[in-house]
Amino acid sequence: MSEESKSISDATPSPLGEIEHGPSKFDQFMEKNMKKLILLALLIVVAVAAFVITSQLKEAKHREAGNALSQAESPADYKKVAADYPGSAASGSAQILMAGQLWEEGKESEAIETLKSLASDSDHPAAMQAKFSLASILLKQGKVEEAKASYEAIVADSSAKYLHPLSLIALGDIAKAAGEEEKAKEYYQRKIDDYQEYADQGIAVTRLNLVGVDAPEKVSPPPAPEPIAPGAESGMPSSFTTPIAPPVASPVTPPAPAAPAVETPAEETPAESTPPSSPEGETPTFEAPVDETQKEEESSTSETDGDASNETEELGTDAE
Repeated sequence: MSEESKSISDATPSPLGEIEHGPSKFDQFMEKNMKKLILLALLIVVAVAAFVITSQLKEAKHREAGNALSQAESPADYKKVAADYPGSAASGSAQILMAGQLWEEGKESEAIETLKSLASDSDHPAAMQAKFSLASILLKQGKVEEAKASYEAIVADSSAKYLHPLSLIALGDIAKAAGEEEKAKEYYQRKIDDYQEYADQGIAVTRLNLVGVDAPEKVSPPPAPEPIAPGAESGMPSSFTTPIAPPVASPVTPPAPAAPAVETPAEETPAESTPPSSPEGETPTFEAPVDETQKEEESSTSETDGDASNETEELGTDAE
């Protein structure tokens, strides 16, 4: 019996665990740290709100600075923008524009100091642009080594990639002017290979092709010929080459118009009549009848001939 009861007791399953009916650990954690969690949530909300407000205020400040920069015209205006909005992009642009105007006005030292001041602020977004402008001014002044150092610093800065192409071209020009043609080719080729997407690609290609090509010699134009006096070229006196005024023809009186022709009516032949008998011993005489129209034609013809002879004499006198 004891063995059977023992085997039955061994076959009865034992409980795996006990179920607790109290609060869970998560509930206990929330109950214990509820105040802290609420405070943390409030801090997060305040931080997000502060970030949004600050961003909006900063954006409004940048817009205000941009409007002030667009209205600036003189170096004094640019200086005021740079002082009123320090650290902004408009401030850096104002200083660069101010330096450009000072340079045009002949105030070179003030322009250089303005650019140096901006270029020394490495945190300013326009610092590299100021350094590039400063390098260009130094190159114009003949300070080649200082300009070269500025261009090399720009190329080494990855944040100023947009200035790398022009800086490489400038370094190539400096090397070419110094007679270092191989180095110049390297700068130009580097610009062509690494910055193909920039618009000044053609400049680098042209400069590379011109390396080793001598510039054409400048030839002065011949002097203008001296003016030649009239008659000096032919060796004749000027009196022979002076134009003579053409002779003025005297007016000729046109001849008088001829008289209109008068139609002569046909003459009727008179019938033959027997002459009267004459006394014996006398010879008879006959007189032809005179036509009046024929008389008028003869008189007009003689007058016309007289007028023509007079005109001929006058023309001969004028010709003499």
